[in-house]
Amino acid sequence: MIEKARIKGRILGFYRNVKPLSGLTLGEIYALLLRYYEPAAIELSILKEIVLDLINDGYLRKEALYLDADTILFATERAYLLIDKKRIDETIELPKDL
Repeated sequence: MIEKARIKGRILGFYRNVKPLSGLTLGEIYALLLRYYEPAAIELSILKEIVLDLINDGYLRKEALYLDADTILFATERAYLLIDKKRIDETIELPKDL
């Protein structure tokens, strides 16, 4: 079983090089995660659950009512503050107070 907190950190790390007005689709995030994990390790349903956690925690936002592979996800100001603090690290660890 993969550690969800580590995946959340990796997802936020992907936004390190994305301009604030640009977003990543769920499909692009999945493709980027495949650089680190085997396809069998990350099912799309698990990824959706992780992304929904990040949305509910205020790190990502979406403008569509649904969440599928083409849904564009934007990092929030809260996410960019965390990303800037951890710029040197490969993965970003979310604060424990969540």
